[in-house]
Amino acid sequence: MAQRTTDQVTEAFGAARLRTQHLIERATQNLQAVTQSSAILAGGIQEASGECLKMVQERMHKNLEGVKALVRCRTLSEFLAVQSSLLRDNLELTLTNSRRIAGLSARVTDNATRTATAQIERSASRAA
Repeated sequence: MAQRTTDQVTEAFGAARLRTQHLIERATQNLQAVTQSSAILAGGIQEASGECLKMVQERMHKNLEGVKALVRCRTLSEFLAVQSSLLRDNLELTLTNSRRIAGLSARVTDNATRTATAQIERSASRAA
């Protein structure tokens, strides 16, 4: 009877140890997925920052050119036409910049999602 109880306790501890090892492996794999996705997102943020800087430089250049054109105006109608053109150009640039940032965000998010999903699927197939 004592031997049987000892065997049962040993078996229970062995099963618990295996479950614990399995959980540790899964946690490690999940942490790797989060780490990889975080690295992709960090790279995306860095890329977005660079894009924003380019956009600011482009806008400053266009606005400077617009101000120069306004200064060269000789009549009110010429001034209003240049001002209207400057306003239209700024609106177009805002929309273009918004599309660029949206596209960049979507691409980075897709990459991070694909990486995390692939890692999770690998973890799940190893667990099965």
